[in-house]
Amino acid sequence: MTIGMAAQNMLWLTSPVAVYALVLRWRAKIGVVDIVRRLGLPVGDLRLYPISIAISLLMGALSVWMSSRTSDFKGSMIAPCVGVPPTWENIIGVFAYGTLATGFPEELLFRGLIAGACFRRQSFWKANFIQAGIFTLPHLLILLVAPSLWALAICAPMGLGLIMGWLRHSSGSIW
Repeated sequence: MTIGMAAQNMLWLTSPVAVYALVLRWRAKIGVVDIVRRLGLPVGDLRLYPISIAISLLMGALSVWMSSRTSDFKGSMIAPCVGVPPTWENIIGVFAYGTLATGFPEELLFRGLIAGACFRRQSFWKANFIQAGIFTLPHLLILLVAPSLWALAICAPMGLGLIMGWLRHSSGSIW
């Protein structure tokens, strides 16, 4: 796993958010505080944080379990994390990669930008299914390298997207 891969992932996922923020700021004359709120960046309802932490830990454990059960991740974005010995250094590195290079940018794009826009325009259920479906689309690329992981490519992202969308809507925050 290289710092270059992590930086590319962060740049790819956060570029639409940056463009959105710039357009709102200069074209629509919306203030920074309102842009931050629209993107779900305020702290939000702290009572929902334990649920978010539990989901993150569960997803991390599921990822480790899945990667230990298959060699189908060759050529995928998580390939550098597969098969590494479980040393503290590797665990911290994989956690940092998953959180900083994947988790936060994905939440900012899908729950911050996309879900935030959907929730302002649609009913909760319609908006939540739309953002979860959009979240599932790039995960379908898993099927190119590992067709046997269809449940991981379809069911897991859709279910997680619905839960995280509910958390975003309920708390007002992507955190």
